Amino acid sequence: MRRTAGRFAITAGLAMAFALVVACGGGAEDEKFDINKGAPEAEGAVKGFIEGWVQASGTTPDQFAAGQTRRFIGGELAPLVVGVRTGGTSGQKPVEEVFNEIMKTPLPPDLGFDTLESTKQGETGAIVKVRLKYSVDSVNNMIKAGKVQPADAAKAFDAVKGQPVRTLTLVKGEGGWQITKVEG
Repeated sequence: MRRTAGRFAITAGLAMAFALVVACGGGAEDEKFDINKGAPEAEGAVKGFIEGWVQASGTTPDQFAAGQTRRFIGGELAPLVVGVRTGGTSGQKPVEEVFNEIMKTPLPPDLGFDTLESTKQGETGAIVKVRLKYSVDSVNNMIKAGKVQPADAAKAFDAVKGQPVRTLTLVKGEGGWQITKVEG
């Protein structure tokens, strides 16, 4: 009886391990996302930054996401995010404000973004143009969360109502792709 139960447990364990490998891909040819190296492609770095910006700056900020999102910022923008924390500390600007300033909007997009154009420049440079997408309730939700002051609501809505377009310049270094410039 014990032997049968033991064999069943081993068989079940092996079946679960096999199912996990199959479900996760497990292919050696798949390019994996390495948290220490950033995204494998420039578009992935843009996606990682925007999603992290939403998590770090949204209605319920995530300090871990804020820390991980900083790795996508480099070049002249890098000093803006060094040591900045979610919520900020005295004499320090909160990371959500820094991300908003980098992207030149008063709040992150609540409906994500669309990639309009992506151009690789050699092996180490890329330009990605994105449209940030906002719902009608985006500003109201941020007011409720205390992220936008009611007096600034009209200005914030005017800044995002046209679904702003941003052009991001990225450079690939040892740490992966990083956004070095934002225009728009």
